Amino acid sequence: MDDHGIAAGELASAISEMEGRGETVVLLALDGTLVAAIGLLDTPKEHCREVMEKLKAMGLEIYMLTGDTERAAKTIAAELGIEHVLADLSPEEKGGQDKGTPGDRESSGHGR
Repeated sequence: MDDHGIAAGELASAISEMEGRGETVVLLALDGTLVAAIGLLDTPKEHCREVMEKLKAMGLEIYMLTGDTERAAKTIAAELGIEHVLADLSPEEKGGQDKGTPGDRESSGHGR
């Protein structure tokens, strides 16, 4: 919002908290004033962690490729026990990763 000359004001701490939880924050401004911040967070399906554990037990390396922000992706990856995270990818970048081990955009899920 700073790019548009709109300050976070009293919502700054709420925005920071949401981002800290890995939420994607959607901001709403009216007449140049920030009036709302909404945090969105994906939740994994019920059996995803169990499936990830079974795949790992088979000796497979699991990679998460997503267009979500790195912080949001790492939050979900940590819940699921996924160690390899590639975030902020375009659809084209995600599609090109299936040809082998992802390269230098990879982060460990515990910091870059």
